[in-house]
Amino acid sequence: ADVGQGLAFKVVMSPSGAAFVVWQRHTVAASTIFVNRFDPSGGWTGTQRLGEGRAPVLAVDAVGNGVVAWCESSEQSSPIRLRRFAAGSGWGTAFAATPARDDAPSFEVATTTAATLLAWTNAAGLWTATMSPNGGWDSPERITAAAPNLHQYSPQVVMDGAGNAAAVWHEIQWSFPFGYYH
Repeated sequence: ADVGQGLAFKVVMSPSGAAFVVWQRHTVAASTIFVNRFDPSGGWTGTQRLGEGRAPVLAVDAVGNGVVAWCESSEQSSPIRLRRFAAGSGWGTAFAATPARDDAPSFEVATTTAATLLAWTNAAGLWTATMSPNGGWDSPERITAAAPNLHQYSPQVVMDGAGNAAAVWHEIQWSFPFGYYH
């Protein structure tokens, strides 16, 4: 498929052979998130527009359910938006998974048949929230708190089939005249 000015490509595949490709298409007017899904029984299903935004990430579970998250771009806020794909049902509606944030996006998503985990950073630290398959979110939990000159970013998350999760992230401690990396 012609993706135009495609950026930030990501691809995942489930053990069952279902695959998702997501990307950001940038034009002068806007950046838009697109996805294409591979169904092992029928091939590629066609490009679909998911919403306006940037920096898409995605995950897929063992049976081919997928989730895409991206940073919505606007002048006043940039919440992380999320949209789920249920095998056999299709794409759900996009929704804001986080409140408006005051810094650059840094987030990741993982999913299993038991739950979806979103991890993100903002000026207050590193956060996670879990969503059940029926769509209900737990309250966000702060994993690390920001401290003077300490910044967390680039979280990475994984989950096993039972919904247990692990996260890693990058920290930098700024101290004049150098930054120290952890």
